[in-house]
Amino acid sequence: MAWGVLILALIVALVWIASPRSSRSPVRDVSGEFPSVQFLPEPLLVNNAERAAWGFLGQADLGQAHVFAKVRMEDFVSVRGPERRRFAARGHIKSRHIDFLLTDAEFRPLMAVEVDGGSHHSEKAVAADELKNRILYLAGVPLLRLRVGTDWNEALAEWKESRSRQ
Repeated sequence: MAWGVLILALIVALVWIASPRSSRSPVRDVSGEFPSVQFLPEPLLVNNAERAAWGFLGQADLGQAHVFAKVRMEDFVSVRGPERRRFAARGHIKSRHIDFLLTDAEFRPLMAVEVDGGSHHSEKAVAADELKNRILYLAGVPLLRLRVGTDWNEALAEWKESRSRQ
């Protein structure tokens, strides 16, 4: 009798081991929820100026900093205060991102980097940039703006110099 139980347990174990399993949950078909809509991957995460900035940051003397692209402000700036005001303030950062975030080895923000190309000259873009500047200032996250067409080495050196005086 003991052998029968042992053989049965062995068969169950073999069937379990051989059966296909997935670590993922089954994918739910959501096509009916979004009629006439297609979800497609964007061809590029960054534009040409941002790609150049990524290369520049990779070559720059940034110590042990990690560089991340397209980080939501909501991921590294939190809002505190009375619920009503906090909700309104959070609305200002909810859909915004910065081009690059530099962090230390513990993933604490060291510096935000924005690449300013031709699209940053419109009145609307200037207002959005000023808001982003204020929020980052209030959060205590330093900001480096790299303007397309300028010497980024000089901009980084000036930024480092201003940080050392503080």
